[in-house]
Amino acid sequence: MTFQRPTLLGPLRLPLLLVLLLASCGAREEARDRAAVEHMVREGRYEEALELVSELSASEPGDEGLVELHRTATIALYLDAARTATLEDRDLDALGWIGKGLKLEPGHPLLLQWREKTRNKVASRLVRTGDALFTQGDLEGAADSY
Repeated sequence: MTFQRPTLLGPLRLPLLLVLLLASCGAREEARDRAAVEHMVREGRYEEALELVSELSASEPGDEGLVELHRTATIALYLDAARTATLEDRDLDALGWIGKGLKLEPGHPLLLQWREKTRNKVASRLVRTGDALFTQGDLEGAADSY
């Protein structure tokens, strides 16, 4: 006759193992989803990234990692919109997008860099316009442009 040690879990062992396995799978799926969001942002698929991170946030409210991921994707979207607007000579729109991004992260280096570039572009254009108006004799228009 062999002696079998009693276990504390006894009949609960299998259900407990199943719960732990399912929780482990859920954690891996969430990590995969977070990685998917990061991948989408790197590929420039900002709207998709924001949609997925919003879904994840709804299932995990208050998760600081998801809040940060959402902020990162949002800033990337705003920066892309600002770049596009600047390259299309819609500089005031670009400055608006940059301003929205800077409200989320005031010291973001790329946003600050693009704000500076866009402001310089606007200033250069206004000076050129002022110079052209001045040479045409439109002193009032030149003064307004400067």
